[in-house]
Parts: sequence; C-alpha cells; structure tokens
Amino acid sequence: MNTGINKVMLALISASLVLTACSTNTTNENTAAGAVTGAVAGGLLGTLAKGAGSGWVIAGGALVGGLIGGLIGHSMDSSDKMKTYTSLDRNPANAPTSWTNPRTGTVYQIIPTSAPMTIGAYTDCRQYRAIAYHKGKKYYYHGVACRQGDNTWIEMSRARH
Repeated sequence: MNTGINKVMLALISASLVLTACSTNTTNENTAAGAVTGAVAGGLLGTLAKGAGSGWVIAGGALVGGLIGGLIGHSMDSSDKMKTYTSLDRNPANAPTSWTNPRTGTVYQIIPTSAPMTIGAYTDCRQYRAIAYHKGKKYYYHGVACRQGDNTWIEMSRARH
C-alpha cells in the first residue's frame, strides 16, 4: 500500500473515531459502532478495488459502508450479532436462520449463500443475504463476511438492495 493510501485510510479511521467519540447519546452506540465498522470496511474495500485504491474510491467505500453499517448497527445488538455469527458458522448454503429481537422488535433472517471460501488472508469467508424488518420497513442486504482470529466475523462488503 502506498503512502497516499495510508494517509487516506488514517484520515478515514480518525474521522470515524472522532465522530463516534462526539456521540453522547449512549442509546446510539450500536449505530456509531456499526457506522465506524462499515466505514473502515468500506474504505478497506476501496483500497482493494481493481488494485488501485484511489482516494475517491476509498472515500466512497467508507461513506457507503458507514451509512449501511450505521443503519444495521442501530437495531442490531450483541445477541443479534451472536445469532448472525452462529448462522454463518453452522448453516449450510441457503439454510436461513430467523429470530426476533425482544428489545427492539426487529425481525432478522440471515441466509449464508455460499460454502466457506478464502479471501486474501481470511480462510473462512461466507457470502450471505440478510433481511431485517424494522419499524414496519423491510431491508434487504447482501454481502461477504470473514471469520477473524478471535472467531468473530468482520464485514468485508455489504450492500442494500
């Protein structure tokens, strides 16, 4: 990675952390965490795009990732994330897992859509589809997540459709 890309990534991560630190509303901490995670993942994907990693591609990926991550993080708590991880861990391709969060009333469905695969240094990645019913609206997402060394999953890409 060249120095210019490193500077852009550092600026994106710093801006995300500053925005998160400025939030005094603790009920929105999942939104902030989701936005930061999405922004960093989107920025990282921007660096990998066609091997180029131009500043605009990185910034665009970070912006889209932050917006989508914030929306998901707004309603998804730690128990929802654990159920998502379990689905990615255990379900064969196209076998859904559904649940309702009793605190938020949000209904989730996670469907791994691929067998485990390797992406870069990650040897356990899955494509997935997700549906969330939140406050009368239905949200569709698809993406790729990879297992990290601590057995948690990280979003490599996510898109709303």
